Amino acid sequence: MSLNQKNKIEGLSIAQFSILECLYHIGPMKAGELADKVFMSNANITYTVGTLFDKKLLDRVNDKKDRRVVNVELTKKGVSVVEDNLNNYVGDIVKIMDGISVQEQNTLREICRKLGKS
Repeated sequence: MSLNQKNKIEGLSIAQFSILECLYHIGPMKAGELADKVFMSNANITYTVGTLFDKKLLDRVNDKKDRRVVNVELTKKGVSVVEDNLNNYVGDIVKIMDGISVQEQNTLREICRKLGKS
């Protein structure tokens, strides 16, 4: 079973779950910053975040330093969804990664680190 099939069973796409996971690990941020972190276009992040608002998994909150800025953050329900599914999600990724060599995994890790810093 692929990651997409697994998360569809949970009612979320990989894109939706990656947004929840990012906010879980990093914390609230502007939608544009979130788009950069999960490698989505601004149009796609707007749509996908909207679906997560509709599911009551995300909330909009004013930034504490600048009230004009609106951040996206997990609701308690969103935190629960991540915590209930993260171990299985990571386990599925580990199974997929078994299909490539250790050297390829290391190369992929370095590429992901570079992309995450840009």
